[in-house]
Amino acid sequence: MFLIFGLGDGKMDLQLKNVNVAPGETVEGTASLTMKKDVMGKEVVANLYAEETVRQREANGREISKQITLYSKSQTLDTEKLYTTANSPYQYKFTFVIPETGSSARQSTSVSVGMFSNLLGSGGIVRWYIKVELKHEAALKFPVAKTQEINIVARSEIQGDAAGTKAFPSESSTKPISSETVPLEVKKFCASCGTQLNPGAAFCSNCGSKQ
Repeated sequence: MFLIFGLGDGKMDLQLKNVNVAPGETVEGTASLTMKKDVMGKEVVANLYAEETVRQREANGREISKQITLYSKSQTLDTEKLYTTANSPYQYKFTFVIPETGSSARQSTSVSVGMFSNLLGSGGIVRWYIKVELKHEAALKFPVAKTQEINIVARSEIQGDAAGTKAFPSESSTKPISSETVPLEVKKFCASCGTQLNPGAAFCSNCGSKQ
């Protein structure tokens, strides 16, 4: 991750709700612009972009590094007006959807499994960034911007693998019934003649004795 701060005209702060995102998911963020002096600005812009760093060999045989923009999408957060210290800080919210255009097993420092086949470039390192910037006349000399790197990862790395979760029956449904809990039939005999009595009998069916 690298940061770009306004040196003289103002300062841009950037907060992202999530920096690890999968293709097809949304990056949400908030930008805060604090002015150090009143400036006539053209617009405030948020940009999602991907860059590839490749090494190329020149005609003289020397290798040089070159950055190629593979993807870029912008949102206008504010329009042309006078940005003042009195109204600072200016707050902006934005969202970007990470494009989902295929998959690849290629990995780099910022791109994991799930990177897009048509954005892979020529074999260099691909990095993704969010940048929010106030565009004004002195932007080249005194930029008021901030850039943050995001990581493109496989969806399973964010959500976890739910397939390994097993449901087990509750203890009450699997616990065996103890024999001690089953009522046993109690046999009763007449105290006078010894005849077996029916359960709950008040008198002996043989001798008529009261039980």
